[in-house]
Amino acid sequence: MMNTNTHHKAPRHILLTLVCVLALLAWTTGCTQNEDSNDKSNAPVGNNDTDNNRNALLTGQVADDDQNQEGSLEGMVATVVRIESDGSLTVVSPEPVQVNEEGRYTVAVDMSLAAKADLMVQLHDAEGQQEGQALVSDEPSPGLTITVAPITIESSVEADVYVEARQSEAFEEEEPNDAQESTLRTMITAELAAAVEASEDREGEIKTLAQASVAAMIAWEGMLREQSMGTTEAEIEAAAQAQAEAQIEHDQQLDQAQEEGEARDAEEAHLSAVLNAWAEAGLEAEEISAALQAAADAFVLYTQEMGEEGSEQAERDSEFFVALAVTATVEANAQAAGTQEEGHDAIVQAGADLMASIEASADSGQEQGEEIEEAWAQYRAEVEAQLTANFDAAQQVAYEATVELIATLEVNFDAALEARQAADDEQEAALETAAAHAELRQSLMATAMLEVLGESFANAQAEATLEIMFSLAAAR
Repeated sequence: MMNTNTHHKAPRHILLTLVCVLALLAWTTGCTQNEDSNDKSNAPVGNNDTDNNRNALLTGQVADDDQNQEGSLEGMVATVVRIESDGSLTVVSPEPVQVNEEGRYTVAVDMSLAAKADLMVQLHDAEGQQEGQALVSDEPSPGLTITVAPITIESSVEADVYVEARQSEAFEEEEPNDAQESTLRTMITAELAAAVEASEDREGEIKTLAQASVAAMIAWEGMLREQSMGTTEAEIEAAAQAQAEAQIEHDQQLDQAQEEGEARDAEEAHLSAVLNAWAEAGLEAEEISAALQAAADAFVLYTQEMGEEGSEQAERDSEFFVALAVTATVEANAQAAGTQEEGHDAIVQAGADLMASIEASADSGQEQGEEIEEAWAQYRAEVEAQLTANFDAAQQVAYEATVELIATLEVNFDAALEARQAADDEQEAALETAAAHAELRQSLMATAMLEVLGESFANAQAEATLEIMFSLAAAR
């Protein structure tokens, strides 16, 4: 029924360039109406009364599959439901609204039932069979028209995972953090959603993916809150708010996309907006990298319990996001660490090669884990070669002594990660993951480690070098 190409992930080698423009891009988002996409003349709203401004309107579309037969949308209706903290759903639209022949709908929301609530648009066929759904990223208010992301396989899996995740203790509060939905949606790619949809145990995959998503979110915030990171609560809250606003903008862009290429552009712009949101909130590249690495480790701890196709796709996705964060940190610190312009360019190219290799591992005849491991080894070797290219003899000795110290730390780090269990309590496993990453970072950035390098390096160069070494050590 739904076209997975409508919500398509951007080519990963292109996404690398987004990191280089974190401080250059500025996105202005908000709860604005889009006159073109919100044209109510194309979608009946039945007897939904909005004249008295009691209601809000949600508008969106159903993404047709290329193999759909003409007329397959006939009888399809859209309704809006409120997602309760226990995962139950409460209808908040006065009546179902028919989807028109172009696949569009506009449905009213009763604000007496929907204020400050998690909402979702559901699609049903003429027999009442549910055909798909999409989460609503913006908060409704009387008289406001909100654009919802197109209903696709990806949006449907995201919604199911979110409903399941809402039952976790991490979502106990009645009004979840707006960034939680956005973060979950970012983690679930079109490819991963397709693997879940094709699974013989779709329900089980949804439950596991919900646990993985919750664990990743807890590990992300847990790592940022570690004392060694130096991130403030104000920065974390600002990043969350900016990310939620970027999701609203993204949904509008997806709704307006007419071709697959436009949808790819929207995905690319969204990732850029999320990264920029974090940076604008005051998070440094090193903080983003460390938190993403912890989140990815927590995510994979649970997704490895999925079926083969789903677990392998989740591993590729996680490795890619880690690679994106690591390469950003390495590139941001390379020049301060003493790398010349030519060496910096080589490091950038090595990062592009790393991410291309991670994506290509899906189609390789080689064991995926082995191929990804080889890609990381090649990247580390190139970074080290460029990092040490201009070291004098004393600096080389200090660097090699630091490498030996880090090797000992890595043993403890690996043991801490290995000891974790994918238990029902996602919070415990997630915080253990964050603690392992924090301990590695704290030990590596300790005064004693700086003193080893400080004998031969200026302090700023020593700190930049250690930031690079931490990012590479934590990417396991």
